[in-house]
Amino acid sequence: MQTRPEAVALVLAAAALLAPASVARAAVRICQPVVLVGPFEAPTEAEARRKVIEAWTREAAKYGKEFAGWGVAVNKELKCLPGEGGSSRCAARGEPCRIQQNPNRPVPRGRKPVET
Repeated sequence: MQTRPEAVALVLAAAALLAPASVARAAVRICQPVVLVGPFEAPTEAEARRKVIEAWTREAAKYGKEFAGWGVAVNKELKCLPGEGGSSRCAARGEPCRIQQNPNRPVPRGRKPVET
């Protein structure tokens, strides 16, 4: 069975028109100034860490609840030192960020989105 070149061209043109455009979209990180909290003291380091991250989250939420995620923060640092009587003292700092989906900003193929 032979196929006419015109029929092949027509099928290919129709497929190209029906195929969805595949433009990459990027999510961007929007950040606020650094939040610094602590030190907080607790009987164990794990508890002191939990307290300081909870405090950091409350402070970061002042920018909006979407900024209250320690996991999304950048330039973060959590330091703990021994306290008195075997306790631990921890302090934390980090720039609270949120992720914004940006469907209106295409990213050219072959390029990675720039995060701020």
